[in-house]
Amino acid sequence: MVVFERLELTGLIKMSKIVITGCASGIGREVTQKLLAAGHEIIGIDLRDADIIADLSTLEGRKKAISETLEKTDSEIDILITAAGMGGHLPDGKLVMIVNYFGTVELLDGLFPAMKGRPGAVALALSSNSAQMGVDPENELVKALLAHDEQAAVDIVGNVPSAETYGLSKHAVARAVRHRAHEWGAAGVRLNAIAPGMTETPMLQGVRDNPDLKGALEAIPVPLNRTANVDEIANVIVLMVSDAFSYMHGSVLYVDGGTDAVVRPDQF
Repeated sequence: MVVFERLELTGLIKMSKIVITGCASGIGREVTQKLLAAGHEIIGIDLRDADIIADLSTLEGRKKAISETLEKTDSEIDILITAAGMGGHLPDGKLVMIVNYFGTVELLDGLFPAMKGRPGAVALALSSNSAQMGVDPENELVKALLAHDEQAAVDIVGNVPSAETYGLSKHAVARAVRHRAHEWGAAGVRLNAIAPGMTETPMLQGVRDNPDLKGALEAIPVPLNRTANVDEIANVIVLMVSDAFSYMHGSVLYVDGGTDAVVRPDQF
């Protein structure tokens, strides 16, 4: 409650029109509940329990999400949060890659025009601290994603394990955010990414339940010696889209209990 009293003082721009993908579960659901409680107008996008039901793993679903969002918002969006994503524990690496990258970037690009000219407009994408764990920036899948070549990415991902695909897709999301900093900033729209660490969500539980991934998960160093709860990550997201962070743009913020600092102590 103390956090929200502060947020109301700094202001979430104003009573805002907010679009959130992945609103039905995990981090996206927690953010949605917090912003609804603060009185904002929320348009949620997900496979279920949402204002707009859309499958972001398909081109048709992404187009549907964009067109229906523009219709419901009258092409006026103050805040966009892309929280939809799939975990590396799932067997279909192609699905993980498409939802995590194209389901994020195409929504950002498709809804960007509705944010231009809106005072204090801001977008936030969910990346992950996995985005830098042993990821080669010259990886062929990353190159295909950043070139927005979905067919090439699909062809490549057939040879990449889902767990690796997860990190590569989140790496590409972080870079896509940074690549858009100039254009979006010039249009007066802030764009950032958050890179959470291990957070108590259904996705994390799915990784724990996968015997092939459990060992790797347990080996990840976390100086704070615990996982995050969704409330902790959601609080940071709400702050990042508030006026309290009004000069933050083109950044990737790690909220991972210190993992990235241990894994990459001399890179930042």
